Order: sequence, then C-alpha cells, then structure tokens
Amino acid sequence: MPQKEIRIQTQYSEIKQKISMELFPSSIKKGLLGLGDGKKRFLFVLLNFLRSLNYEYEEIEKIVYEWNNKNKELLKEGYIKSQILWHKRQDKILPPNFNNKVYYDDIGLKPLENELKFKNPVNYSLSLFRAKRR
Repeated sequence: MPQKEIRIQTQYSEIKQKISMELFPSSIKKGLLGLGDGKKRFLFVLLNFLRSLNYEYEEIEKIVYEWNNKNKELLKEGYIKSQILWHKRQDKILPPNFNNKVYYDDIGLKPLENELKFKNPVNYSLSLFRAKRR
C-alpha cells in the first residue's frame, strides 16, 4: 500500500503595512545610533530588515543616510547608493539570523535574551506587531 504524503503548512497573514521603529529589536536600534566597525555588514542587515518590514525606498534611503551621519567614519555615498540600487533589483530576503555572530556580536550588536527567542530580527518585530494588534 503506498504511503500518503502529509504536508503541513503554517500560514501567516502577510503584513502589508510598515512596522514602527519602536518595535525594532535593540540590536537594530543600537546599530542605528552609529558604528565604528562593521558598517558595511550593518548596512546589509539594515537594508534587508527595513525592506522586509515594508519600508518604501525613499524612507529606507532617509534612514540609511541619517544612520551613516552618526557613524564615526562615514561610508562613501557611492557605496551606499550602489547597495541600495542592488537591493532594489533583488527579491526581498530576510536579514541574517540573530545567531550569525559576524553580523551582530562581532560588531557590538549582541541581541538581548528576549530577542534570541526569535530566529531573526524581522520575526521579533513582527511578533511584537501582532501582539500589539490584539
């Protein structure tokens, strides 16, 4: 007798509105205050994070340039523009997971214990958003 294949899919209602900055994990908030080292890695995290939380590119550019002005040494404008343009052409992807120490711990953005209950910073923010809506 052939075995039946059982597929279980968890469906989440996709959130179409942008998520408020107050719901960002502390690691992202801390990074937004400016960095000494790891600016390019954080820019990669930030672009994917904001895009995943439904920010428009005009807002993303504004946030990125404000963040860059807070850094000890600024990233070159040409580098930022090229990264933003590259991300515009790509499919939406999640930022690196919290357990990826190169993108968080190594640049001084160690996630808090309550954030580590979530795999990814986007999941953390979406969870807070859903809890707030109830």
